[in-house]
Amino acid sequence: MRRRDLLGLGLVSLAAGTPLAAAAQRPDEWRRLREEEARRREIEARRHAEREQRHWEAERRQLEERHREARRREEEERRHRDEERRRFEERQREAARRAEEERRRAERMRQEARRHRHPG
Repeated sequence: MRRRDLLGLGLVSLAAGTPLAAAAQRPDEWRRLREEEARRREIEARRHAEREQRHWEAERRQLEERHREARRREEEERRHRDEERRRFEERQREAARRAEEERRRAERMRQEARRHRHPG
């Protein structure tokens, strides 16, 4: 098994016969192993940070989408309420116009009835 494989598996014992035990006898090899481990950890940390960033970006996009959807629904509801109010006001105006016409008609009929009761 190669040193990198052992380091990758997290086997960091100094048992005799292991690459680390051999490296302990040679400072340059020991330094190389430590640098290799540091690079591996740095790559893992960078991958982890990238994963975290992708996660939070996805979370942010989801949140923005929910907000957009909520604003769209609120706008739709507001338009609907405005339309309902407009229709209600139109019905009220129409009812008031009909009531006024009815009042005028009744008034004309009273006037005509009065004229007929008292001929010239």
